Formats: sequence, C-alpha cells, structure tokens
Amino acid sequence: VHILCDPVGGGQARGPHNCGICDRDIVKGISDYSLTADVGLLRALAEMDCACKEEWEFVLKNEKPFCMPLTR
Repeated sequence: VHILCDPVGGGQARGPHNCGICDRDIVKGISDYSLTADVGLLRALAEMDCACKEEWEFVLKNEKPFCMPLTR
C-alpha cells in the first residue's frame, strides 16, 4: 500500500505557501519527500534561502497550535 501526502492548494492560503517566489519549490519538495521518504529532501528545503525564510521561522516559533494563525 502506497500512501501519498499531496500538498493540495500549494501556493494558496489554504495550502503550503510562503512568499510566492519559493512556493513552487516548497510544494515540489513536499511531494518528492512524500514519494521517497528521503529526509535529505527536507534538509535541502530547510537550507533553501529566500527572503521569506526569516518570517517563516518567526511564525514557527510563535504560532501556537489550535489558535488563530499569525498574519501580516
């Protein structure tokens, strides 16, 4: 049995999204990881440089589960 996590809505508010510039790479990385389970793909995504990375790290640190998402 193969199970796939498909990042539906990539690049939109309801799916995986960032600044719009790196969205495509992020969605592709999630899809590729889901197909291969290669942790190296996730590491490569984490090492990616983009202007929005600092904001993403802030949200990861400060947004609490089951609460309203942080917005700009």
